[in-house]
Amino acid sequence: MTPILLLITAGLIAYACYNFITSKPGKTPPP
Repeated sequence: MTPILLLITAGLIAYACYNFITSKPGKTPPP
């Protein structure tokens, strides 16, 4: 994989993890 694709993939994974952590019940996700 090219460094750019690797960077995009890592960013998407981090974004998905962030959304999963902030979307716990009882927490309001940021807009």
